[in-house]
Amino acid sequence: MKRSLLPFALALLSLPLSVRAGDDKKPVLPGFKYEEIHSGNGMTAMDFDSEGRLFVCEKWGRVLVFQPKGKGDFEKPEVFADFHEQVNPEGESGLLGIALDPGFAKNHYLYVFYTAQAEQRLVRLTADKDFKAAVPGQELVLLDGLPRTMTNHKAGDIHFHPSDPKAIFLILGDDTKRELSPDLDYYNGKLLRLDTSNGKGLKDNPFYDGKPDSIRSRVWAKGFRNPFRFAFVPGRPADAVYVSENGDGTDRIARVQRGGDGGWGTDGDKGLLKPEDPHTSVLYTTKPCMTSIAIAPKGPFAPDGPVLYAQNWFTKDLMRWKLAGKDLAEMAAIPSDDGKAFLAEHQTVHATFGPDGALYLTQTYYSESKGGNFKLSRIVAAGAGRN
Repeated sequence: MKRSLLPFALALLSLPLSVRAGDDKKPVLPGFKYEEIHSGNGMTAMDFDSEGRLFVCEKWGRVLVFQPKGKGDFEKPEVFADFHEQVNPEGESGLLGIALDPGFAKNHYLYVFYTAQAEQRLVRLTADKDFKAAVPGQELVLLDGLPRTMTNHKAGDIHFHPSDPKAIFLILGDDTKRELSPDLDYYNGKLLRLDTSNGKGLKDNPFYDGKPDSIRSRVWAKGFRNPFRFAFVPGRPADAVYVSENGDGTDRIARVQRGGDGGWGTDGDKGLLKPEDPHTSVLYTTKPCMTSIAIAPKGPFAPDGPVLYAQNWFTKDLMRWKLAGKDLAEMAAIPSDDGKAFLAEHQTVHATFGPDGALYLTQTYYSESKGGNFKLSRIVAAGAGRN
């Protein structure tokens, strides 16, 4: 169903923009440095365009845009879109996902995912000619009616894969209904792959049943509990995702292939930690709480092949591992890290590598997360040139 949202209220933020390099209160491994970009309301997902503009979701319902001004700095953020009246930010709910269309420079499309009062929605927005604000009246709800009976287990990450520009991937938590996670007739606990023009299922999806409007025709993988964030390996086919997932007492990083079953259901953590489906590989387990995940394919953050970065919220450690083995279905320690956290004493909910090669990080917490001292920050390679 397609629906027009209320007009956006647009305003310029008055918060000061501060970039501070080398904050020694945030221990990071040698060869890298921590920089704080912005401090303000709780922030969830983010994405960059090809010109270096940074679009960031505030949990309570606004999208900010940070315009680059050279040498790694950004202008003060502007409110790109404000639809907090539609967003319910209770618990793990809120404005949770954002992804820019691969053709954003020409079509100006970007997508957001959020929790409303009685449902969840995937919405397409259109940026104005200057990429400073969403155009009122041009928003389009691509998919609504998604599960929202509880405020937890929302997940909500959305991504494109470079080799699949007409499809958007959206991952959903089980909404605390574990028995529905493996059931293809429910959205709970699913990774969806949707047509960006209409939100329907695609014919080459693994469970396509001939009806593009059916739930199973939209499903790419199933059997998840609370798949907080997910990532592809840049430069490789879109045949597997890496998921940072919250279990029922034990969390995991898993590699799930197209058509795979993550294992969550009536068996609880037993299925999640030892899934029967060979299309799912558990790479790492830990006590809660796993949140952000990102993969560097090469460069200073991945000097010897792809490296996976993942955050544990409670330990405040951002760790990293080398992806190894056949099909990169294993994780190996990086000897030079000596078992230490890549970044310590810091908490992130979303991580992504920017066009400048730096690793960008967001923070938020439960409820609205308004008026707090939440950080938008990044880690850069020491000595890296800034444009």
